[in-house]
Amino acid sequence: MSDLISMNVTRTCLMGIAVPLIALLGACAGSAVKHDSAKSMAEQTRLERQDVEFALDKGVSSVIVDNPYGDVHVSGHAQDEVGVHAVIQRLPPEFAKIELVSFREGRALHLKVKSPPGKSGSRYDMAVYVPAEMALVVHGTSHRIVARKRAADDHDDQWSY
Repeated sequence: MSDLISMNVTRTCLMGIAVPLIALLGACAGSAVKHDSAKSMAEQTRLERQDVEFALDKGVSSVIVDNPYGDVHVSGHAQDEVGVHAVIQRLPPEFAKIELVSFREGRALHLKVKSPPGKSGSRYDMAVYVPAEMALVVHGTSHRIVARKRAADDHDDQWSY
């Protein structure tokens, strides 16, 4: 009789261990499926590199950068142009066509990153090289704005988020 009690206790203990173990293994299998779908999303991401230079006319006295879709890193340089090196990430499912648009307004060169209305799923991280003596205005949203020391402190640089 004691062997029978011992067997029932052992069977109950094994059942108490087996049920949580099966649940744990099921959870692991479920997370593996999620990991695979995340991996396929990463594999679908489209990365592009863009390098652009903008010659500065004599009348341009400031540069205005507006990028609500990614980081902006600014450095001064000694050339008479504005350079942009960018990495564009187009994410599934929309792969929104995000782009850099330039235009001149008064004495300012504007560099604006635009995305189609109502579209999401893209990122535009940029490094901007501006003549050290040129005034600079940078607008962003929740992404980083980083500026390295520029030569002249007599201009009126502005940063906004």
